[in-house]
Amino acid sequence: MKFNKEFCKKFNIKYPIFQAGMGKTMGSPTTPELVYEVSNAGGVGFLGASGLTLEEIEDAVKIIKNNTDKPFGVGTLLPLDVAADSETREDIREIIKKKYPKHFSFIKKLCDEYEIEYKELPSKETVSRRVAEEQVDLIIDLDVPFISMGLGDVSYLTSKVKNTNTKTLGLVGNLKTARIHDEAGIDIIVAQGYEAGGHTGKIANFALLPQIVDSVNAPVLAAGGIGDGRGIAASIAFGCVGVWVGTAFLFSKEIEIYKEHQKQLLDGVTEDFVISTTYTGKPSRIYKTDILEKWNNQNLTTLPMPLQFVLFDDFVWSAEQSNKYELMNNPAGQISGMINQIKPAKEIILNMVSEFEEI
Repeated sequence: MKFNKEFCKKFNIKYPIFQAGMGKTMGSPTTPELVYEVSNAGGVGFLGASGLTLEEIEDAVKIIKNNTDKPFGVGTLLPLDVAADSETREDIREIIKKKYPKHFSFIKKLCDEYEIEYKELPSKETVSRRVAEEQVDLIIDLDVPFISMGLGDVSYLTSKVKNTNTKTLGLVGNLKTARIHDEAGIDIIVAQGYEAGGHTGKIANFALLPQIVDSVNAPVLAAGGIGDGRGIAASIAFGCVGVWVGTAFLFSKEIEIYKEHQKQLLDGVTEDFVISTTYTGKPSRIYKTDILEKWNNQNLTTLPMPLQFVLFDDFVWSAEQSNKYELMNNPAGQISGMINQIKPAKEIILNMVSEFEEI
């Protein structure tokens, strides 16, 4: 099989393999090194900006530009609905303690059970519209070739990039959202199936991809459950122009995650990666931890973002400070069950290309 030459030429890329910009509360597992190694190998590397300060984003982009002249991108979240008016963690904690004391009590009991000292995450801000808009403005000002957005307001993004060189990607999990993105003028739609890691939707790719490809004008990348050349070939067969790959790069040497988390991925089978709203308030596929079962047994309602996010960020931070990494959330997709080696990002890209071209 062959890649779509017209798409690659239009966006000045060699291979339409986009590495997903995965983020976390503080820092980013998608290091600048991973981003530029993917781009130098012919793909498109993406920095995950969620959880990064503006200064951290600017510093990372500078490192990437110093190490590649190839296209790359930065991804962020631009939420449409945020349940708390306040943007600071301190204020949101007070809301939780006042309105949801049982939830706060549950977290404190968890810390006691696992002999963890409860500590509040030092980061002042959390997911908010203002923070996201500031990130978008900075990314565009830095003249980054691509910007991707999940969980959010695509019309704001497309309006901001007018008369700039930055191209937009929007992640969707259903046909309705894909049509909204298409009408808003998004450059590339990323159709993400249920198989994907992190925040994801309810529809698997065999049903999702053909519906979206047949209904939008924008080119479509497939995401979710893609870890080798066969996955790329299947995506192309559905009419996609390329792929958006996240989990496979969690097995790269350049990724920045704890060795304990990478071992969970290496040892895990597909059934170990489940959908839960526990850690963030939004459906997210993560490695199954004991914490999920304990949360479910309490029959507590999941709080909306960012309340649940802040609630569990403090627990995750406390566990991290106590080196109890097995209690932290470890986002990854179902494809983890078929990957069992750590490789350089360049090798991951070139292996995928070789396998695809042989089909």
